[in-house]
Amino acid sequence: MAPSLGSRLEVVAASAQEEIVLVAPFMKEAVLRRLLAVTDTRVDLRVVTRWHPVEVATGVSDLACRQAALERRSAEFMLCSRLHAKYFRFDNRAFVGSANLTASGLGWREPSNLELLVDSVPLQDFEDDVAACSVIATDQMQDLMEQASRALELQSIVAPSSEMPDLGYQDRAGVGHDIWLPRCRDPGALFDVQAGRHDDLTTTLTRDALIDLRHLGILSVEDRNAFETNVAAMLSYEPIVIEVLEFAKEPKRFGAMRDWIARRCPDIVDPVRQTQTLYRWLKKFLPEKFGFTRGNYSEIIHVLEPDTNRLRN
Repeated sequence: MAPSLGSRLEVVAASAQEEIVLVAPFMKEAVLRRLLAVTDTRVDLRVVTRWHPVEVATGVSDLACRQAALERRSAEFMLCSRLHAKYFRFDNRAFVGSANLTASGLGWREPSNLELLVDSVPLQDFEDDVAACSVIATDQMQDLMEQASRALELQSIVAPSSEMPDLGYQDRAGVGHDIWLPRCRDPGALFDVQAGRHDDLTTTLTRDALIDLRHLGILSVEDRNAFETNVAAMLSYEPIVIEVLEFAKEPKRFGAMRDWIARRCPDIVDPVRQTQTLYRWLKKFLPEKFGFTRGNYSEIIHVLEPDTNRLRN
């Protein structure tokens, strides 16, 4: 019988001397630790995955993978909400295919999935693309994801497949610029829209809410708290939020933020309206990250407390 995919990866991991790159949407802590156990602790490590509350709540992925990675001397743990690829590089040898870093994916549990990993040269363009759309996972992101997954455990949810379900509408949020920005002017209406209660809302508001929900991958739930904690968790690692956190380390007046958004996304027709919409989302879903004050006829945004990439005590 041929060795399992996981055993093949273990052999190559044990021979790595410089850098390991592990990219997969689903990861389990025990599997990641098993691979790292055979790896020289001096080898640099970069892990890229995605976190989604429903995937954590149903046991598809483990948030503890972050701790397993960051216990190493030189490690980086990143998140990419758009991630579907599986790519594993050990120095100058790479594997590309269908297997996630899970026991069933790597053949370490019966019954195992029928998966494929093909030997490849390193794909630098792919690694650059992944890095460009990923963010470093932080303590606060992990806290929000834990809260959201716990809230979902009380709901009637179905374990996801490797693909998020098609929610039945077109995602046009990415058209025209390379970063997502919220479209729905009333974030408080998102809950009613996902629940199908939108007869009293305008067609435009409903359409924009559906586009935003599709982008964030929010599944329908009956409990408002579970819904809002899910939105907060997914919003927390959107690239635009990470960029605003950096830009607003020093308090910024509305005009400065408007001009920054106009430069960041030059195709936006109305930067004032877009800035207002973004502020409404941040106030609604991430009040622990951002504060807003009034001063000299302008609204001022500031970061309430720095987020951290350190392991929590």
